[in-house]
Amino acid sequence: MRSVGLNLEPWVKKGLLHFNAMRPTSTGLEGHLAVIHRLISQLKPKVVVIDPITNLVSATGSYDVKSMLVRLVDFLKVQQIASMFTNLTFAGDPQERTAAAVSSLMDTWIVLRDSKPNGRPRRELYVLKSRGMEHSREVRELIVSKRGLDLGAVLSDHTVATHVAG
Repeated sequence: MRSVGLNLEPWVKKGLLHFNAMRPTSTGLEGHLAVIHRLISQLKPKVVVIDPITNLVSATGSYDVKSMLVRLVDFLKVQQIASMFTNLTFAGDPQERTAAAVSSLMDTWIVLRDSKPNGRPRRELYVLKSRGMEHSREVRELIVSKRGLDLGAVLSDHTVATHVAG
């Protein structure tokens, strides 16, 4: 993360940031869920990031993944742990659905996508939905530089659909 101006090493050394990498085929979905529960019991985190849920789908069927993720989301909510799940998408209209069909479980849905207007690549960011709070649906450019992350001006050449598929 140093390439975008974030040095995470001090947080890791202080024990405030932990990484746990597992291949989806290593233990199966039940094994993944058991490891996550064990880590949460040991570390007592305030935030959990699952990156990406797409890998879980590639290892098993999407129905089994949705069932596992429903149980995980419920567990995290009961423990009052904030969570962030990432999902890789490909072509089409990806911002409105996930491979595991879990968008209905999420309280806030943030879309980060690549575009190439006029042949110039850019990253775009917007909030597709945020349950229970007002939010902007305006698309902005996400600028990644050595200074860190910045949001550019509102992009007037994009509109966001109001329908969210589950």
